[in-house]
Amino acid sequence: MVTLSGEEGTVTIRATQNGDENWQAAPPVTRSFNVYDPALYAPTITIRRPYEGTNVYLANLEPMLVVASVDVDHDDVIKVQQIEFSVNGETVYGAGHGTNYYTAIWEPSEYGQTNMTVTVTLSGNHNYSTENSFYITNDISSYDVTTFDGTVQVSPTNQVIYGEFIFPSSVGSYNSASGHLEMNCAPPSGCDPYDRVANVKVKNVDGNWIELFRYITPFGIACSDNLDLSDYLNVLQGLVEFRFEVVCWDRSGYLPVLTFNFNPGTPDYKYIDISEIWCQVFDFGDFSQLQPVPTANIDVNPHAQKVTLKMTTTGHNWSSNTAPNYSVNTDNAAEFYEGTHLININGAEKFTQHLWPESGSCYPNPAGCNNQQGTYLYPRQGWCPGSIAMIWNWDLSEYIGSPFTIDYVFDPTYTDFCHPNYPECVDGQNGCPNCNAPDNPILNVAAKVLTYSNNVNVFDGAASHINENRYGITIHPNPSSGIFKISSCKQETMNVTIVSITGRTIKDFKWHGDEKTINLSDLQKGTYIFKASGKNGVEIKKLVIM
Repeated sequence: MVTLSGEEGTVTIRATQNGDENWQAAPPVTRSFNVYDPALYAPTITIRRPYEGTNVYLANLEPMLVVASVDVDHDDVIKVQQIEFSVNGETVYGAGHGTNYYTAIWEPSEYGQTNMTVTVTLSGNHNYSTENSFYITNDISSYDVTTFDGTVQVSPTNQVIYGEFIFPSSVGSYNSASGHLEMNCAPPSGCDPYDRVANVKVKNVDGNWIELFRYITPFGIACSDNLDLSDYLNVLQGLVEFRFEVVCWDRSGYLPVLTFNFNPGTPDYKYIDISEIWCQVFDFGDFSQLQPVPTANIDVNPHAQKVTLKMTTTGHNWSSNTAPNYSVNTDNAAEFYEGTHLININGAEKFTQHLWPESGSCYPNPAGCNNQQGTYLYPRQGWCPGSIAMIWNWDLSEYIGSPFTIDYVFDPTYTDFCHPNYPECVDGQNGCPNCNAPDNPILNVAAKVLTYSNNVNVFDGAASHINENRYGITIHPNPSSGIFKISSCKQETMNVTIVSITGRTIKDFKWHGDEKTINLSDLQKGTYIFKASGKNGVEIKKLVIM
């Protein structure tokens, strides 16, 4: 038994067993852990939505999301026990999302100046508060927001830039949003001479990064493109974190300008919840794993009125057949391979994704970015140089009412026979100069499930409607009397939060995936949300106590 002294520091425990005539000797074991005093670590509380001094545009007084982020040192042990949003004297409790973001649903009762106080309770029952004010109005007008303004450079030595940018908030007052991107060449040597992958990501209301769009740079010149971002109206509000990456390797790079325009109007749906189910690069045609994309298990929010699947897939790695690689992957994939991929719902083929321009050419350029250098006029798998990558939208509304699965099946006719995992690949034969060359084809996949509704509870208080099954978590029995076991097929550290559907945190703890008994028998009967988050993402399950 170790009794802490009340001081900060490192505790080290050493166990030894020398052995005797009955017991074998064991090697010494040493374990250490740090002790922190939570009273010494005040958090940084940022009220993100609505942001200080901004307008909230409401044609009618509607329920809305309020969002705050909480940053505290040593957050692996110093936890947010509770967060309260108090608006004009009315208090609502926030829900965590396994990130440092917290949300709550609040319904305004009047227009005009509004004051908000956010109070955070940390481990040890230490309370901290911050406040802001905003203005609720029904005077709806169009507005523009400029984020990156051409003053921050993306270069081979600084490929990722970040920023926080202020947007007004709204509910049901805007029916369209658009983005305009300008990729200006940075002095003195200008743009990268080749087509490079770029993407813009934003933090969703749950604190997770989602890809806003992907852009492929032109060959050596400056260009621009436009994009409909109406589906992201519920994300582009308040103080939004942005991440802009351009994987460039030559010359000076870019000075990007990214602006947004919002147009008044009554949308079909006031609320859109977004959950990214895949955002990853996968090997394409790897004989050892031809279908690497994990199944997504979707549990649609009961308040959903429409559900769509939004996807962007781009193929990359062009076989140069030059030193030192001397590689030619099969059919010059994935950049110049005309792939057709499948989207299966509940195990049955539902949609096809033909990764090729409809015209069969990248000339004229879809963004009007012509007169480039290089091979810009040839079509690519899912993209053309100098334009935003292709986006697919499929309607999944027929599946509302019951859980379903989504499988993304890579073109079943393709195998890369020049891949090092192909057992019959031989250097110098069958067009494969070097079987171990590193430029095998890849597919960059980003897919989101969007849930549309006129009921604010589509946000489920604390929970996304996506169950990504990242950890293979089992809850048994479920429903239960409140006593149940949890287990996972992955033994890794996860942060678990159990919340009510109103967003109140019931229990949070660190879990390593082993079988564990949970006792919540003192809770009221009802539905709760079980959320596990770790290095591989988030898995969410519905928990019913009867």
